[in-house]
Amino acid sequence: MARAAQRSDHLAHGYSVGVNMMSEPRPLNIPVILGTSRKGRASVHAANLLADLLNRRAGVRSAVNDIASVPLPVDDAGGVRRHATEPGHRLDVHGRPR
Repeated sequence: MARAAQRSDHLAHGYSVGVNMMSEPRPLNIPVILGTSRKGRASVHAANLLADLLNRRAGVRSAVNDIASVPLPVDDAGGVRRHATEPGHRLDVHGRPR
């Protein structure tokens, strides 16, 4: 019973529980996700500020994850799906016109 109480105490204080218990708590990782890639976006400054403020807190680690730095295709305008909004056009489960 004492071992269960010790385990619950370790979990409550952020310690790892397992074969090799760490003596120091793990930092809380809080990612700041910047989810727009528009040109002229102003949210970059707010995201950096938020990550900086989070990193000032003890036991917290934060980083900005910018969707604009992820290599995503930009030449796909929706193709067939664009026509699905027109009257009489429907798509099957594979995205092909019916």
